[in-house]
Amino acid sequence: MCVWLIIALSAALLAAPFFPPSSDAVQEVPFWYGTYAVVGIAILVFALLYWYVWIVLVPGWRGKRYEERMQELDDGTVVTRLVLVPRGRRVTG
Repeated sequence: MCVWLIIALSAALLAAPFFPPSSDAVQEVPFWYGTYAVVGIAILVFALLYWYVWIVLVPGWRGKRYEERMQELDDGTVVTRLVLVPRGRRVTG
């Protein structure tokens, strides 16, 4: 039940900027009330497209791909690196 409540609350928070404010709260502004929400969504979409182009498309055109490589540092911290490898090969260790 709690999970569905959190999902409903999250959906309401995502949708809220697109509902017009009450008429007494409207001020004279030169732009639409939901502009900030649209700009935020546009930035996220642009970031996703940027990632897709530089991590998936460009290496694919060159016959390569990125692969994750786990590495343990001297202090025991485990980090993940992205390594550019030829398509069809796997990087070990």
